[in-house]
Amino acid sequence: FFFKQKTAYEIPKRDWSSDVCSSDLALRAIIDLIQDLKPDRIVENGDGLDMYTVSDFSKDPRREDSVDSDIQTKKEQLERLRLASPDSIYDYTTGNHEKRMERYIRGNAPALAGLRCLEIPNMLDVEGLNINYHQEDGFSLRPWYYVYHGTIVSKYSGSSAKAELAKWGVSGISGHTHRADSYHQ
Repeated sequence: FFFKQKTAYEIPKRDWSSDVCSSDLALRAIIDLIQDLKPDRIVENGDGLDMYTVSDFSKDPRREDSVDSDIQTKKEQLERLRLASPDSIYDYTTGNHEKRMERYIRGNAPALAGLRCLEIPNMLDVEGLNINYHQEDGFSLRPWYYVYHGTIVSKYSGSSAKAELAKWGVSGISGHTHRADSYHQ
């Protein structure tokens, strides 16, 4: 999402881990849009990192990914986005894909749990890029509007949004289902 005064522009995020969405062409289009709009605020609502290789589900052996390439690619994207809009407030919320690394370490290398160098905000240098990194609880964008990656999945995305509204008691946005929809009071 991009905010310019009181107007929000949504760039729907499907599966950014796909070749098309993570391509330089897609990033260039987003950077061009940011430079044209000059938003006051940029909100990236989770799952910016895929962390495919440390996920719990069965992996496709044909897919060539690594944690390092995932992190380096995302860090480069953040650097380019920040450079395109250095004066914007930039918020990044944790999604379930970012949490995969933490779960993997806890389950497979618990002695490494708690190492600051293995925390996503430090690996992405969000502090150096002046990006507000919000953990899984998200943040209140306005007293009546909450930004939260979400955890609720329903057969219908509107039902997921309705359940998030019931949980938080205010309107907002959730990105967990990777399907654009809204539900508000």
